[in-house]
Amino acid sequence: MIRRKGKVEGCIELKRNTSLFSLGVLFLAVSWSAAESTSLDLSEPYSQCTFAGKGRYLALHFESQSNVTVYDLVHGEICFEVPQVAKGDLLAGSADKIVVISPSKRMLRRWDLSSGERDATKLLSGADVPLESLMGCSGSGPLLLIGPNRSTFIDLATLEPLEVMGPGIGGRGRYGLCVMVSAAGQTFGAIPTGYGPVGYEAMHLVGSTVERVRFGGTSNAIRWAQPTGGGHLLLQPGGAVVDRYGHAVPAKWLEGAALIPTPDERFFVAVRVDQRDHENRAVARLEVCTTADCRVLLGEVGFEELVPKQINSWHDIVAALRMGHEWRVVYAAEWNRLVTLPSDNRRVLIRPFSLRKKLRELPDGFLYVDSLPPLSTPRGEMLDYRIVPHSSHGGARATLADGPGVARIRKNRLQWRVPDDFAEPSVRFLVSVTDSSEREIFHSFEVQVIDSQ
Repeated sequence: MIRRKGKVEGCIELKRNTSLFSLGVLFLAVSWSAAESTSLDLSEPYSQCTFAGKGRYLALHFESQSNVTVYDLVHGEICFEVPQVAKGDLLAGSADKIVVISPSKRMLRRWDLSSGERDATKLLSGADVPLESLMGCSGSGPLLLIGPNRSTFIDLATLEPLEVMGPGIGGRGRYGLCVMVSAAGQTFGAIPTGYGPVGYEAMHLVGSTVERVRFGGTSNAIRWAQPTGGGHLLLQPGGAVVDRYGHAVPAKWLEGAALIPTPDERFFVAVRVDQRDHENRAVARLEVCTTADCRVLLGEVGFEELVPKQINSWHDIVAALRMGHEWRVVYAAEWNRLVTLPSDNRRVLIRPFSLRKKLRELPDGFLYVDSLPPLSTPRGEMLDYRIVPHSSHGGARATLADGPGVARIRKNRLQWRVPDDFAEPSVRFLVSVTDSSEREIFHSFEVQVIDSQ
């Protein structure tokens, strides 16, 4: 329990009777409540961080203590400590593991999130000395290690190099390489840095094969291609969106925003840090959007901790919202939490954030689709897509407004048997969704048609 000035400010339930002081880092102030915002004020800044467990866990590296503290953002407790983590070591988190990569020792160590115990240690072999590491916080690997000359996929289960077919991602090179990973861990967006013009690449792991898609290009110094949680979209600076095949997705309403993925593939957030509230204070605006249609569901203002002291360019915005591969804003829909990490690296702010509860409070109600259609369907087989609409008025119903003539929707389930001789590479559907209030929205999507295996 934390006491200051004789007043109980909050408490953290610690597993295995671990004390705050034995963990090496002192939480100067902790104000914890399941229903209210939580602020963790740290005695020293962390040098790096990574999320894991679908956004439930946050691992913070404190260099002076040579350890990593793993914090449960849902229950408000410190779970365990990872010892002997030196300056220059790298972190990565998956749905159920934390991995520490020690380049100087060419060593991998893996911890289990549920038990807090180290369950594997392995020497790195046959790879460049890693400079960066990435892994999806909602998936089961692989771990991607980026070296100066090449990148290597590591099987999370065995910690051995993973043999994949197809083009690799390459190394950091002379000028640098920006690589971002989806939360599911199967899609990567990449672009060289330090020179231009250069093009973007999306790489999708399909089984043991890497499928590469090249698209667009830029000379702008601010550049990235951030996959959404399941890799359905790639988010770019300034509110630009492309689909996983590199096709531009028109979404004018997102222009100027920083688009940030969430651990849940159904959503991403749009953040604008140049807003003013009713008292003319500098604030940020955060909007929750659906991946399915880039639809803005709700927006809230505040989040002063994300506002840069000055905004002269996108460099200032990036510094306020990103730390290496990690974003400083994480909305974990499964856990009803919104986490922000101010740029001084001395605080962690945790807000309860129930999307459904907030939507119910909207005066105009809501109607949206958060299901994601299949990415592809084989010729000669049945496409089967269960559409999941949500309405504050109830009675949400999907009907086919346009698409292949033999496609049909019954009880919000779209089915279409693809003809064996279907010649087009893709097919587009337009679905009308209505509810008992007679409100209507449209759900539009494209499905790739592939040869049957």
